[in-house]
Parts: sequence; C-alpha cells; structure tokens
Amino acid sequence: MTDFDRDRRKILKAGAAGLSLGLAGCIGPFADTQGVPGTTDPSEESESNGEGDDGGTDPATMVDEYLTENSANGYDGSIKDMTGQDSITIENGANEPEYEFGPAAVRVDVGTEITWEWASDGHSVRAVEGGDFDSGIENEGFTWSNTFEESGVVLYECQPHAAVGQIGAIIVGDGGSGGGGGSNGAKSQVDEYLADANGYDGSIKDMTGQGSITIENGANEPNYEFGPAAVRVDVGTEITWEWASDGHSVRAVEGGDFDSGIENEGFTWSYTFDEPGVVLYECQPHAAVGQLGAVVVEGESDSGGDGGEAASQVDEYLADANGYDGSIKDMTGQGSITIENGANEPNYEFGPAAVRVDVGTEITWEWASDGHSVRAVEGGDFDSGIENEGFTWSYTFDEPGVVLYECQPHAALGQLGAVVVEGESDSGGDGSDSGGDGGEAASRVDEYLADANGYDGSIKDMTGQDSVSVENGVNEPNYAFGPSAIRVDSGTEVTWEWVSAGHSVAATEGADFDSGIEGEGFTWSYTFEESGVVLYECQPHSAVGQLGAVIVE
Repeated sequence: MTDFDRDRRKILKAGAAGLSLGLAGCIGPFADTQGVPGTTDPSEESESNGEGDDGGTDPATMVDEYLTENSANGYDGSIKDMTGQDSITIENGANEPEYEFGPAAVRVDVGTEITWEWASDGHSVRAVEGGDFDSGIENEGFTWSNTFEESGVVLYECQPHAAVGQIGAIIVGDGGSGGGGGSNGAKSQVDEYLADANGYDGSIKDMTGQGSITIENGANEPNYEFGPAAVRVDVGTEITWEWASDGHSVRAVEGGDFDSGIENEGFTWSYTFDEPGVVLYECQPHAAVGQLGAVVVEGESDSGGDGGEAASQVDEYLADANGYDGSIKDMTGQGSITIENGANEPNYEFGPAAVRVDVGTEITWEWASDGHSVRAVEGGDFDSGIENEGFTWSYTFDEPGVVLYECQPHAALGQLGAVVVEGESDSGGDGSDSGGDGGEAASRVDEYLADANGYDGSIKDMTGQDSVSVENGVNEPNYAFGPSAIRVDSGTEVTWEWVSAGHSVAATEGADFDSGIEGEGFTWSYTFEESGVVLYECQPHSAVGQLGAVIVE
C-alpha cells in the first residue's frame, strides 16, 4: 500500500460523513472525478469486458484488495453468493450519507442480469476494471441493468462518490481463474441436496480467503440447522462446528469421509478440506427433519501439502500424539499465533498439535497446567525449560521446514507437537532495514535489547496493520514493554498503553519523541513515517531494563 493510499484511508475514516455530504452538493451530478484515486475513465479500461487482467490473481483477493484499499462503505470482507439466479438486484446509494452499494460484493453466474436500484439522488454505476459500462448519474427511484456474459472480475464505482467509498465488485462465473467454484454444477448439486434443509435460503455463503471458519451445529431449535447451511471455502480451509444444542453430529454423505459422532452443547469438532469439490453432510440424528449442510471447496488439490512429504513426516511423528486428528491447522497469513501447552489434563496435549505457518511467524506457547516444556526434537534448536501454569514462551520460525517438538516430561505420554514452516528463508537479510530478523536492523535491535526485560531475541511481526498497541510497564517489578521489539510498516501508528504508574516512552535513537512520565491507564501514540530502526526507553526504568525497539519497513 502506498503512503498516499494509507493517508487517504485515514482521511476517509475520519471524515467520510462530512465529505460525502460535501461531495453530494459540490461534485454532485456534474462532477468529474478524473484523477481521484479509485476512479477511472471508462475509455482507459481494459477491453476484456469481464475477463479482467489480474495476471492470475485470485478473484476473491482481487475484490478484497480493491474494496479494502479504497475503504468501501458497507464491505465487511465477505462476497455474497448470488449464483443460481438469473437476475439479482443491488441498491445504489444506500445508507446515506455514507453511500454504499448493497451488497458491495457479489458472486454471480455468467449470463446473470444485475439491476441497480437508486435509493437516493446523484449516483451512477460505472465500470473501473473488467467491464465497459456507465449508467450516467441519476436520482432516487431510477433503475439500470447490465447482463454479465463473460467470466471475470468486474470492479465498479459510483462516479460522484467513489472518493468517499461508494465502490463495488462482481465475480462472474469462476472469475476467470479456471476454477469451478462458481459453476452451475456445484450450485445445482447443493440446491438439490438442500431443497428441504432448515436454514437454507438458496445462497451459498462465500467464506473464501479465510484459513478457518466456524459453523453452528444445532441452531434454531426445534428446527435444527447448520448455520450457515451452505458455504464456499478454499482448499485447505479448516471448518470448526460448534454445538449449539444437544444430540447432534457432523457426518459426510457425499464427497468426503468423516463423522464427528453424536455430541452435546459446547462441543467443537474440526475438519480440514484438502480437495476441491462439493461435500454434502448431515446431522445423523436430525437429517430426516432437515438438518443438512454443504461445503463447496474451491482451488487446486492440497495433496502436495498435507498429503506430501512434510505432512507424512508430521503424521509419522504424531501418530500417537494426544489431540492430533490427522490434520495440520493452517495458520499462515498471521504474524504471530498462540498454542496451549498442557491442555486436556491428564491427557496432556499441545493445542493445536500441528500447525502450518509462514516463515517469520512468532509462536507463543501458553502453559495451561503445571510442569510442561517446549523442546525441539528435530528441525529446530530450542528448549523453554520446565515451567508452570500461566507461563508463556515465544519463538520465531525463520527457516522453512518441519519442526518436531515435545513436552520433555510428558513426551512418553503423547504430548508432542509439530510446525510446518512455509516460504523462503528469513535469515538472509540484505543489511537494509527491510531485511529479515537476521539482517543489520535485527542486529542493532539485539545489541540494544541485550539486557532488556521481556526480550527473548525475537521481533514480533506486526506489519500489515495500520495501528498496533504496545503495553507499557508490564511484568512489575521487572518492568517491560510488551512486546519489547516489533516490526511495522511505515505509516503505522503505535499506541502505548500504561498498565502501571510512573512510565514514559522516550526515543533514544532513530526518532525524536517523549511522552513524558504518566500513570496507569494513560495512552500515547506516535506514527512512524520513516523506515529504519527506532530505539526507545522508559526514562525512569531504562537502567533496570525497560527498553524497546521498532523496525519500520
């Protein structure tokens, strides 16, 4: 994201209401948004008329980037599945003064006619990418339709209000990705199976782009249902069912082979979908009264991942491990994750037992009971030592590969774990501030924080966030910043939260700031606009180890 985009998003968030009112009157029906970020002259668009030119980008990702980076009003990260319908309707100018398209993002079949209905004055529907259409600016009560004949991703806007977030997106068919998730075949199969299912309204909820999702099991008693009844996910997604009432199960009927058994309220059960296709399932005791569900799985087979060499190694090591169900929980895309240590006493386990993460991920183990450790057996070199309930210990995985580990006192009883680390090595930093933890920036941090309280040698990756929080004065009397070392993007706002009295945040190198000494409950923020390494301290407690560092990329 550019600095311009980031600044623009801050402006939009701070003043969308006032800005939209002003734009409605000032740029209104006669405006020309040439040059405004998020707007495009139709003459400059791709001539693909629906096929897009994303160069292989996943359709859902393309939609999310367009709507997120331009702060689309009404977009909650989900794409509404409206496949299986010949025509649909979208509101234009809903939710005045924060004008939006309702819904902002939809998935439809090739050949679907979309009709926009004007809910307020001074709006248009204009293609930005992937199509060539422009309704012109019209007023409340007007309707305008377009039929989408080609598979692809279409990004569009309300020309007068694009700058304040009135933008939308459409995935047509498979989005030009070659996948079959949006096909009539999958939808027809789901429709036929769920024809009499409780809670099914004819739509498949699009939950792609998430590594894990949750479905309620036994909602809406006595008309028991799965909530939602039908979902669309990516290959590799882990689905967790949460029992909302007693006496339910999750059992595959077609396209899969699983059975949770019959369990009661509060129980949870998970399964990872590693193959593309349609999976139909039921609650075995209540299938006859309509408790049915379906999962449409999109993408290429993941058999080269969980089913490949890495997963075989994990399977072999964890064959008798407590809590291991044969699946590796996908936790990629997160800078840091947490694993319980010593859960499920007396059958002690790591929760989850097996995870998949990106290179550079920090894993924190949280002790759930006494007398446990985290010790590498293969693929790593670490040992937390034996600690008790409430203790936490962290380690950053900078090299790709498979790391097998154990709780040393309870390994013989099955407390084993595994980490599959994906990506390129993070140890070959180029010496610049944007290098890995092994580069010059990390060396400077290591040197400064050598005796700092709370520093374990790892730098917590908090990139990809506009704002982050750091605790000030944790772990009394050995005062620390929590976390003591972080990595952020330029433009990130860091807020320090005082958890005890008599602390400050004062730069010692790389920046010029000083919060002053404040008491518990105080907060203070600073935005890091320049890349580099910033070293700082709590002025009253620096001599006893309360030091911190920020790597800005």
